[in-house]
Amino acid sequence: MWTGNQKPVASITEPEEGESAIKRQVNDHRCHGFDGVRAFTQETTMHGIRHTMCINYSPHRRALWTVLFLSTCVGFMFAMTRSFTRFKACPVNTVMNSTRLGSVAFPAITLCNYNRHRASAINGTWLELMLKRTKYDNAQDIEWSYITAKKDNYKNRTEQTRKWAHQIDEMLVYCTWATDTACSARNFTTVMTDFGVCYTFNRHFSNILRVKHRGSRYGLYLVMNAQQHEYVPLNNNNGVGFKVLIHAQHDTPRVSQLGMSVSPGMDVTIAMRMKELCVMISRIITGDIRVCSVRESLTCVQHVIITGDIRVCSVRESLTCVQHVIITGDIRVCSVRESLTCVQHVIATGDFSCEAPCQEISFESKLSFASYPAMFVSKRMKTKNNLGFDFLRENYVALTIYMEDMVVHSTTEEEAYPYDDFIGDVGGQLGIFIGASIMTLCELFNFIAKCLWHRCYKYCQRKDVVSLQ
Repeated sequence: MWTGNQKPVASITEPEEGESAIKRQVNDHRCHGFDGVRAFTQETTMHGIRHTMCINYSPHRRALWTVLFLSTCVGFMFAMTRSFTRFKACPVNTVMNSTRLGSVAFPAITLCNYNRHRASAINGTWLELMLKRTKYDNAQDIEWSYITAKKDNYKNRTEQTRKWAHQIDEMLVYCTWATDTACSARNFTTVMTDFGVCYTFNRHFSNILRVKHRGSRYGLYLVMNAQQHEYVPLNNNNGVGFKVLIHAQHDTPRVSQLGMSVSPGMDVTIAMRMKELCVMISRIITGDIRVCSVRESLTCVQHVIITGDIRVCSVRESLTCVQHVIITGDIRVCSVRESLTCVQHVIATGDFSCEAPCQEISFESKLSFASYPAMFVSKRMKTKNNLGFDFLRENYVALTIYMEDMVVHSTTEEEAYPYDDFIGDVGGQLGIFIGASIMTLCELFNFIAKCLWHRCYKYCQRKDVVSLQ
């Protein structure tokens, strides 16, 4: 029953519609100046920034939160700068491993006689006269007409250099591989090096010899004749004997710089250990200048020293001494004038720059010596070949080269601060200082895009109104 004291119930639908209209009005005006920025700070997931513009706080409280928020931003910038500086510095960790293998590739062995030209081969040639003049005179003061007049000899210097050098079939007296396998001059490859014409054992990539056991029994044994009676007194080398270089098959031998010297009258034993160095390829994004060369062919230094390919020569001397490597591995020898007037000068002054290889294989060698030959060997050689003891002591040298162990010692450089660690550090710094993340950046971009769209929309509306009027 209805009484007069009862009041009619008011409808609740009208206030709800009013609140929705207010919310739509707020959403429409959230990009308007300071109010729009305040609305964004109240909705973003970034910690702390909402307290800097909260209307329920007093001005002193908002100022305190503003100082705290700016302080955390400064701390984030400082921490991120340190992380970026470390990332750009490209630090590396050096990891050393020792791996025992069932078989190891036997290295290439390059042998060079200390004497570059045989006296009997250059007697009466233009080279003999050239050696006499360059021994005492400056190369710049040489009269080149005598050389250039002999065009046939001058142009074919590569072939003549090989012909004038000591021949491997004359120097090699005895050769065995792994004790019971005989080898000969056919197992050696003629190569042009910075020490002249040399000969390399185990050079061919298609048939590289391998060893399965350590010790001298499973290595290379050589007896070489230095042919001291063929030495030319005009050469720069005053010693007698051989240069020996142990290197990987893909490396061009730098005998003059890295070779070991062995003298006649010695029984030399060389024990080897294989070492591998792998260098990290630097990040291109950082602009790091420590970049290595990924080429497996001639490296820059080898290319400069052996072939004389020095770019400043072509500018300064107008020379055309360029590397020519053909299928047979033939490298053009620089002409006499090119070598004397430019190449040797630049090599001596170090006027060139080269990159370090990304991967380098080297062999650590230990040498031991004994006198050669023994008296019974001398008597046998006297009876068989009519060679006296003094001749053997002055010309013959015995070499035994073998692997000391079957362990490869590798040193690898790795990134100490890779890209993933850098991103993780920056993300952690964003979170701990200002409570931001990738999604927070998306919210910021969304707010900026919405404001730009709103301004463009208002501009277009005003333009339409003006055109109607």
